[in-house]
Amino acid sequence: MSKVARTLSNFTRFMNPRFFAEREFFDSIIADAYDFLCQDEYDLLMINLPQSAGKSYFANLVAGWLIGVDNSLSILRINSTQSRANDFTRAVSTMMESQPYRSFFPLMPKTKIDNAKELWLAGNWNASYRGVGADVSTMSARANLLLVDDIYTSFKEAVNASLNKKLETKWTTEWFGRLEGSRMKVISIGTRYARK
Repeated sequence: MSKVARTLSNFTRFMNPRFFAEREFFDSIIADAYDFLCQDEYDLLMINLPQSAGKSYFANLVAGWLIGVDNSLSILRINSTQSRANDFTRAVSTMMESQPYRSFFPLMPKTKIDNAKELWLAGNWNASYRGVGADVSTMSARANLLLVDDIYTSFKEAVNASLNKKLETKWTTEWFGRLEGSRMKVISIGTRYARK
């Protein structure tokens, strides 16, 4: 992805200046995420923050910004449950239809399909954004970017060996295999419950 004047930092502060003014710790995270997305050397970025820090909201903004910058991009977002995935899909959709978003990205194509699970932009052959729960199959999905957002619902889940084995299997056999193209990237945003 090439660097653009409409940077991630400018976008986040334009969309919610108060939120980021009150959370200065996001400054370095935003800068790291932007650098990661604008270079080709690395394909995985891990962001670990405490509970209630605003991780999922930041993930919403990252998804919206990426689609605004590159309308042909396809994002697959994995959440702990399908219910949470649906909530965030609706949140991203609402943001992308908002007046501030359309002001920041005035040439954004119209939305062709918009439901609780996915967003399609007019003229695209693939979903621009698809949200799925960690326990749901993604075998029919294709994406340029995988956004893994809090796949655990609690500390108990995070330290559950059998659940972690299941998630590792999903990663190796399903999620990573959804990525295609030369711009493949993975961003994992989560609560650091334990050292592993």
